[in-house]
Parts: sequence; structure tokens; C-alpha cells
Amino acid sequence: IKRYDIMAEETIPKKSGAERQTEILVAVLERAGQNGGVFLNSSQKRVPHFYDKPMRITPANALIMAMHSDQGGFKTNGYTMYNETHNRSEAVMKGQKGVPFVWTNLNQYVNKDNADEKISRTEYNALSDTDKEKYRVNPREDVYTIFNIDQTTMSHVHKEEYGKQLEQFGNKETRAENSNADKQLRMDVNQFIQSIKDNLVPIRKDATGIAHYDFKKDTLHIPAQKDFPSYADYVQEVSRQVVHVTGTPQRLGREGLQLEGMKQPTQEHLRHEMLVEELASAHKMLELGLPARLRPATIEQLSDIIAQIKANPDMGKSILQDVNRTVGMIKKAENGEKIKLIEKPSEKRQQAWASQFPLDKVPERFAQVTMLKDDDGKWTLVAKPENDRTVAVH
Repeated sequence: IKRYDIMAEETIPKKSGAERQTEILVAVLERAGQNGGVFLNSSQKRVPHFYDKPMRITPANALIMAMHSDQGGFKTNGYTMYNETHNRSEAVMKGQKGVPFVWTNLNQYVNKDNADEKISRTEYNALSDTDKEKYRVNPREDVYTIFNIDQTTMSHVHKEEYGKQLEQFGNKETRAENSNADKQLRMDVNQFIQSIKDNLVPIRKDATGIAHYDFKKDTLHIPAQKDFPSYADYVQEVSRQVVHVTGTPQRLGREGLQLEGMKQPTQEHLRHEMLVEELASAHKMLELGLPARLRPATIEQLSDIIAQIKANPDMGKSILQDVNRTVGMIKKAENGEKIKLIEKPSEKRQQAWASQFPLDKVPERFAQVTMLKDDDGKWTLVAKPENDRTVAVH
């Protein structure tokens, strides 16, 4: 009987969850540079999930979980909480390093004029609409260390259940799939494309053999599948182009897009956008059980991208936040929601704003000015003039 040394309770490093996730991202990018661009899920495992625990997983967390699984050579993308292993009479094996799962806790609200006054969500919901205006959500980052089921003793303690996990969620070689699996995959991809055409952006077939976005006509042009080296390459390029469209000024307004007639982005913003497009498209590939590669243009910039992330500790977090927002918009389109474009204010409206906020009435000094961006890409400017009440412009 093989013996296992059971690990003591893991101590979480003092680094933030976002910093730890960024370290995993950098390691994966460095490896991709050495493997010709092979980036994620080369063994074609199913999308990351929690074993025996239905729980929503953000796109950023799913990507980091899949990267961790690939790094460890694990057979599935199935994960579990540390205490859950004990509840099943299992254990995490000694020496195993978990992966950070970052959860944004939105259960606390803070007074807009008094940062020391905080209330719970239950207390906030009990307030009148007038009193609710005095508070804003106070997000807190909670970090949990989770483990792949291959890092636990499940395969020996519960052999039959572990075998079922491989059959259902393992790589392409271990999954028990019927003969219609490939047909179903293609149907799923076709449905994805149709949903995007119906709800996000028009898509046209392109005869030049080059996938591209026409900003003036707000139209995607995608070559025929036969023009790509493989079906996976076709699916990922379609996904990349869809991600690209979400970043336009009339949608999420990301700063790294090169668009005709618009101010050209800096190299830093360009590299940021490159990774958002690679990661968000890789998430779609994960959902489909397909491998993801980096495009040649990204590989050429890889050393500079990695150096930029290492030099700017907040870049990784910012990229993952953009991935969450991007996939969120795409999911709305997939679920049948029409994505409305953000319209430029009319001249009449701008004149009305000017009359409401005349320049000679603008305070000279502000105690605090904050820009907030929601999941739909809409901005709110919150300004606190000295010795005056806070104002918000949506």
C-alpha cells in the first residue's frame, strides 16, 4: 500500500491573490515562448470546475486554474477546497502547492462622505432609496487556496469516483465521448458565431484570407474555415476577433485598440490589449475543450510583454479584470441579449450639461476624484470638492 504524507494546513503567502495569479500567468507565457506559442490546454481537458460543489467561476479564475493544471500535468481541471478534502475523508498530499482563487466580496457598503461608516448588504437593502444614495459598494478581495483533485488522495481513497471524473472531465484521451462529439463541437461553435452576429456585431465571410474588423462599418470579416491550419486555429481566431470588437469605444472602450481615424495607443496599451485578446479567446477555447495558442504577433512581442508585466505589478490584475468584463459582454450576447452601443452625447445634451455645470462654478480644489467602470464598460465620475458634498456624473 502506497503511503502518503499529509500536508499541514497551508499558510497563504503575504502576496495578494492578484500578484500570485500574475506569477502563474508570467510562467505560462515564458513557457509558451519556448513551445512555439502553445499556451493553454494542449491535452484538451474540460473547462475548470469545483468537484461536487456548484460554484460560479469568473473567467480570470478559470484561466488561472487551467494554467495551474497544465503546469502540474494534472488529468482534469477539477478543483477542491482544502477543507472539502477532509469532509470526504481525503487529504491534500504533502508538498503540493495550491492555486489562488480570487473572489470579490461585495457584502459591504461604505458611506460616500465618511469612509469609516460601513454597513452590511443586509443593512443596505433595508434602507430607503434616498438613504441608499449615500452609500456605495466597498469591494474586498478574498483569496482562497484551492487544489486540483490530482493533488489529493482521491484517486486512492475513492477510486471509482476519480475514474468517473476522468471520463467526464479528463483530456481527450481519457474522456468517454460518443461518436457525435465532434459534430456537437461544430454545432456549438456555429451557435456561438450566430449569437455574436445576432447580438454583438455583424460578421461577413472574407475572401482575402485575413480576419479583420472594419471599424467604420462595425463589421467583422472572417475567412472560410479551410483557410486556417486547423479547426482549433479557426475557432480561436474567430474568438480573438470577437474579443477585439468588445474593446471598441462604443462598447467597453479599451485603450489598446488600433482603429482608423482614432488616436493611436501606446506600446504599453497595445501589449495590454494583446494579452486581453489572447486570454479572453483562450477562455472560449477552454469552454469548448480545445487547445489555445498565441498568435505570431504576440509571440514576437512576448519578451517585452513579460518584462512589462514584471515591471508593473498592477498590469496582471488590470488585464484579468478586462478579461472578466470582456467575457461578460460576450456571454450576454451568447445568452440572447442585444448589446447596445454607447452613443456619443448629442450637441443639445452637451449644451444642457454645460448649463448645469458652468466652468466658473467648478471648485478649484477636490479632496478626491475617482473613476469607476462597471461590467458593461460604463463610467461614473465621483468627485468630492473640499468643504462640499460629493457629486457623481454617470
